[in-house]
Amino acid sequence: MAQFVPLKVETKGDQWARWASKYPPQGNGIPILYIIRADGQQMYGQSGPVPDGELSPFLLRHLSQAGRVLTDQESAALGEAVEAAQKAMEQGDAFAAVRSVNTVKKIGPLGNLGSFAKAAVEADQLVQELTEQGKTRIEQARQKLAGDDQFQGVLQLVEAKRVYASLPELTRDLTTAIRDLSKDATLRELLLPAEALDRAEACFALPAGKKRGIASLQQVAARYADTPAAKLARQRLEELSAEAADESSKTSAASSGAGGSSGEAPAPDAKRAASYLRMARAMEAKGSSRAAEYAQKAIETAPDSEEAREARKLLERLR
Repeated sequence: MAQFVPLKVETKGDQWARWASKYPPQGNGIPILYIIRADGQQMYGQSGPVPDGELSPFLLRHLSQAGRVLTDQESAALGEAVEAAQKAMEQGDAFAAVRSVNTVKKIGPLGNLGSFAKAAVEADQLVQELTEQGKTRIEQARQKLAGDDQFQGVLQLVEAKRVYASLPELTRDLTTAIRDLSKDATLRELLLPAEALDRAEACFALPAGKKRGIASLQQVAARYADTPAAKLARQRLEELSAEAADESSKTSAASSGAGGSSGEAPAPDAKRAASYLRMARAMEAKGSSRAAEYAQKAIETAPDSEEAREARKLLERLR
């Protein structure tokens, strides 16, 4: 009985009406015996007692269909992993989300934990959602490879491998896709700069990795000059420069406010808005969810500028 939680429900009143509506019983007599799985699925619901001597086999039979029973430590670990992954997904950070769900490998296979506990079901659902994301990214990359933007296709496959390759359904597909790239002479030339650019971008996900990421982007821009990789590296550096200027401007404004200055606020910075707009367009071309973020920054930085008007058009396209 340790794996069961006994619950007595009175067969009268509103509580019973709600219960019977959700879990219709078989038979009209009392008592009515129910077995409800951890995910709320009704496994048994009939009137009348279990015959003498059959209760233990009866419970064991249903327990074998109830999924894996988690320990308190496993439940807590799953809850933390799910919360971290959900937060990362809300922020559009698939890499951090996959990294969080990967921690549940110590408990069971990714996407198939075999438990109906809420945290386990949510973890399996997150793995499936991330897997579908990865499949979409792979398909988008293949479409670009077949079109005129082959470097973006190569870059998206490299990024997808870094982000999603640890998910069981995608490991082989991504490994095969990258191997096939290396067999094509034209695409092989794009692979090294794409990998260098992706490694540089990956630095920003590390603690205190911003300085290293900037240095890596500068190396890509210098080593692969006059290539799509160098162009994207320079755009990313411009973005970072604009963000730094924006932070500096905010700090300066806050400092002036603290000092009691009554001077007018600085005029809108169209140059920074233009930089944000360029980044928004670059993110849109990559299929990145951050395109809307940079378009919104362009609007907020210089609301009445031509750049803001273009950014609003971009947002409309993204909706």
